[in-house]
Amino acid sequence: MATLPDDIVYEILQYLPVTSLLRFKCVSKSWKTFISSDSFAKTHYSIQQTKLHHDDERVFVLSETSLIVTQQTIATNFATKGAGVIGFEIPLFNFQRFYYFPTIYNIVDSCHGLICAGSLSYGEIYVFNPTIRSCKKISMEISPYPIEGISGSLGFGYDSLSNDYKIVKINQSYQNTKSYQIWVYSLRKNSWKSLGHSTISLFDSIGTYASGNIHWRRQNAKGIVAFDLARENFKEIGIPNEFDEDFINLGAMGIHKDCLCIHILEHITSSISLVIWKMQEYGVEKSWTKLLILPFTMSTFNYICLSCKFFPLVAEDGTLLTLYDKNCLWNDSKQTLVKLEPRNFTKSSFFRAINFKQTLISPLSF
Repeated sequence: MATLPDDIVYEILQYLPVTSLLRFKCVSKSWKTFISSDSFAKTHYSIQQTKLHHDDERVFVLSETSLIVTQQTIATNFATKGAGVIGFEIPLFNFQRFYYFPTIYNIVDSCHGLICAGSLSYGEIYVFNPTIRSCKKISMEISPYPIEGISGSLGFGYDSLSNDYKIVKINQSYQNTKSYQIWVYSLRKNSWKSLGHSTISLFDSIGTYASGNIHWRRQNAKGIVAFDLARENFKEIGIPNEFDEDFINLGAMGIHKDCLCIHILEHITSSISLVIWKMQEYGVEKSWTKLLILPFTMSTFNYICLSCKFFPLVAEDGTLLTLYDKNCLWNDSKQTLVKLEPRNFTKSSFFRAINFKQTLISPLSF
């Protein structure tokens, strides 16, 4: 029986979904080697980016025992028992510490299938790909301040100029509240470097990655500050130009189809609403457009206004869902806000959630 040349087979493999490729590693040693290669992972991701589908989107839940929850499970009923929930324990992660001190742990961000999570207070940061179960623990033995004497913020994203994933760590000393130490970690170099001190004051403890930049709300939530991962400097991002930043209240930030989004509390027809604005063209103030309008209630205030990040999702039926890091889900078609309770979680369980895409990119390949 005739067989296809290897180069044709490898070309076909690049267009297949990640779940299929993981199974096809068992076909032969040559297939496993090819599918596991860094070059294939990058090429496959680039090709998948051009496809208009959501089959590779998943939701990751960080809890006492981490779970991966498929988007389909989110879209139908987060508490539904059955297929779609996969157990995954992060290697080296201190789950016992997370169990007793859950509020100091955060999922920082997700980028190209990689998730960054950890604790600034305990000096623990992890970058991992739950799809291929690959994890790297990042050393944080660089802080000039004692653990008991700092507050700060973390951000994670991709620098396309150097083909590198970076973590930004901003420390503030309790003894000197106007002094912020800026550190940048390079996954490729596996090292931290200091960018010196800054007077920048941030509202958020975790940043939001979009278009090569990590974003935070400024202190008092009156504006947006971005850190350019390629140039490694800060800049201001203009808010929708119909607002005066002295009278604006910015809510949670997020990403929709790779575009930066933010909640703004607005007065619409004599009532208060939460409006999600989307920056259609990065860095262009005039490109801000309204994506979604949510009614303002005590529930939306408690779970949405107090959230730091949100993640718009598209269900299989086309419904726009919005996942918040305060563990709630907004269903736009039903105009309902649901507190998330994944199956196998007790009511006392504490967890954080984020969406990510399935890829073959490994944090260990740099």
